[in-house]
Amino acid sequence: MAPTSPATVYLIPTLLSEEGLPSIPPEVCQALEACRIFFVEQERTARRQIRKLIPGFTIDDRRWHVLAEAEMPEVRKAFLEALQGTDSIGILSEAGCPGIADPGQELVRLAQTRGATVRPLTGPSAILLALMASGLNGQLFRFNGYLPVPAGDRIQALRILEQDAWKTGSTQIFIETPYRNDALLDSLLAACRADTLLCVAIALTSAAERIQTQSVQDWKRQKPRLGKVPCIFLLGRP
Repeated sequence: MAPTSPATVYLIPTLLSEEGLPSIPPEVCQALEACRIFFVEQERTARRQIRKLIPGFTIDDRRWHVLAEAEMPEVRKAFLEALQGTDSIGILSEAGCPGIADPGQELVRLAQTRGATVRPLTGPSAILLALMASGLNGQLFRFNGYLPVPAGDRIQALRILEQDAWKTGSTQIFIETPYRNDALLDSLLAACRADTLLCVAIALTSAAERIQTQSVQDWKRQKPRLGKVPCIFLLGRP
C-alpha cells in the first residue's frame, strides 16, 4: 500500500484565450490562493495568467518549478519533497487542463504512488468543448494528438482515422500547431470521403470563437483560411 502523503495536489485549468476569464470557475481562484508551490509549464506565462485571474495575487511568496522538465531528477525530487509537506501544490499547463493533451501526468502519477490527495478542478478543455459543440458522437471518441507532419504520412494517418470513424462510429479528434492549420485542412479535404463529417473549432472561449460541422464536400465548396489561431479538428460519420 502506498505511503500516505499529507499534501493536496490541485490540477488547475487555465485560460484557452485571454478573453476566456468567464470560463474559469471561482473554485479555481480559491485553489490558486491556497497553493504555496507550483509546477507550471512556463513560469512567465503562468504568472501572467494567475495575475489576470487574481490581480492581487502574491507571486513572490510562492515556489515555482518548471513542469515541462518533470522527467528531470531535480524536478521529480522537488515534487516528492513537496509531497511530504503540508503546503498545497498546484499543477498548471499553458492552456486548458493539465494532463489532458498537456504535461502533468508524470507528477500526478508520482502523487498517486505516494497516496497524496489529487483534486482535479473544473475548467476549459478544448477537446471537450469542441466535442460538445460538434454534434458528433460523444459516447465514443478518441483523441489522437498531433498527426504526422509530412504530407504523405499525414494523409495516410487521416485515412486510417476516417476508416475507424466509419467502422466504429467513434469521433476522431486531433490538433495541429497553428501555423500548420491550413495545411492540415488541405490534407483533410484531399484524404477524406465527401460524406465524412468534419468539425473545425476555432479560437475557443475567445470573441472570435467559431465551431462548424459539415461534410467534407461542403467544406470544399467554401474552404476557409484558418490562419495561425488555435484550432481543433474532429472527424465523424453522419
